[in-house]
Amino acid sequence: MREIFKKVLVSLDKSKASEKVVSYVACLASLFEVEKIVLLHVIKLSYLARHAEHVTAELEKVEESEAFKRIKEMYYKQNIEPLLNKAKQEIISMGVPEDRIEIKIRDGLPEEEIVEEAKLGYTALVIKRGADLSKDIKIAEVTNSVIHNLQEIAIFVVGEEKVDGKACPMPRILVPVDGSPHSLRAVRCVASLLQAFKNRILKISLLYVGTTGSERILKKARKVFAEEGIESDIIEEKIREGSPGEEIVKEAREGDYSTVIMGRRGLSKLQEFFVGSVTKYVLENLPEATVVVV
Repeated sequence: MREIFKKVLVSLDKSKASEKVVSYVACLASLFEVEKIVLLHVIKLSYLARHAEHVTAELEKVEESEAFKRIKEMYYKQNIEPLLNKAKQEIISMGVPEDRIEIKIRDGLPEEEIVEEAKLGYTALVIKRGADLSKDIKIAEVTNSVIHNLQEIAIFVVGEEKVDGKACPMPRILVPVDGSPHSLRAVRCVASLLQAFKNRILKISLLYVGTTGSERILKKARKVFAEEGIESDIIEEKIREGSPGEEIVKEAREGDYSTVIMGRRGLSKLQEFFVGSVTKYVLENLPEATVVVV
């Protein structure tokens, strides 16, 4: 997990939520040795087709028409190029060399194009969330198309809280654990962040939701920190009983956590602790926090 922010894909559009994504990436990139950051914008074919008044060909031939090409170029120059250049400059201002930042444009459905691009060797994907997510990428589509289809990279779903570029974007981290390999991977992710952020992270809480086995499971998580050479008094343990999704959200709110880092899968298919319903519940009911799925 030490190379979690080595090659980063950043999905952007014209929304306010995307502005927070840029600030978040700029801050993280300034603390990691990033090799490549790709700023991706997906142009929906349906949007361009609606604005091509003189296009009369069938949908599958639209992309080949001169009218479509002109509209696409005009749309990019007027709406997208300024947005992506501004994002690039903000990241550069945080100390990332310009030659490590690339801009990419893809055509199609955002949830599909993001997944296809992310499969090209990235270590992390950063996407927006919030109310304006509904136009292009619904929360359910993020969960199904992105989280389920991208098993090898970390996915950062940036929350609604304002990101201060001069401060740590994740001062308080909540880590739900159940002893599964994926939940321990989340712990390793936190260890990697601790090493990068040093003294900027103020609190880390290991959360177990259940009635039995808490001591054994939390001990496993502690062992991961020890293996990474981390002994810190900012790490605490919490135990709650109830529905996992509800208890994660309650704990996150009560503890004012800026970030929740979760593994993809739990111990069994019967208890989908970290994927599907629980992840969806946390994403829908904790909009203020950033949720990281690893």
